[in-house]
Amino acid sequence: MVSYTYLGTESFHTFTLPLNIIENNQQLLVSLNHDVIYYDYYNNITFNIYNNANYTISNLLVKLYTNPDLLSISENQFTVDQLLPNESTKINIIAYSPLSTSQIVPQLLAVQFNNPKGIISYSQNFSLVLNGFMKINVLNPSAIYDNGSLVFEATLLYTGNTYANNLILYYPR
Repeated sequence: MVSYTYLGTESFHTFTLPLNIIENNQQLLVSLNHDVIYYDYYNNITFNIYNNANYTISNLLVKLYTNPDLLSISENQFTVDQLLPNESTKINIIAYSPLSTSQIVPQLLAVQFNNPKGIISYSQNFSLVLNGFMKINVLNPSAIYDNGSLVFEATLLYTGNTYANNLILYYPR
């Protein structure tokens, strides 16, 4: 029902709209623990695969396709014998990029499995964002008051592979 007021007169109208109900065909949900990885660094990536169907999925085959010039991965093919309804499994890989610039690295994930109606296959494109890695350790921090000013002293140990600019340190009170 829609109601509105026009020039002081309130009006009500009722409409009938067709509603199409579509069955959720996404039997398998695949997610990634993060989509940002670091270049010149060994990254641990975890794929979570969840059976969203109300039946057991069997003979699951997962293949990951990437450009080896941009990203090397420890494995690119995985198998799972069966996945019960509402059950999930994790696939862990290590990824390394020899690049030294930030960029987007396209990937393709191909999945094949058996369900009660037969063999299902589909693929999904996704991207990983490749960034530099910054790690700064603050060693031996101290703060003292000197002539009414707070003086902070510390040793900064930087072990990243990209530039760190405009570093701001906060000292707990």
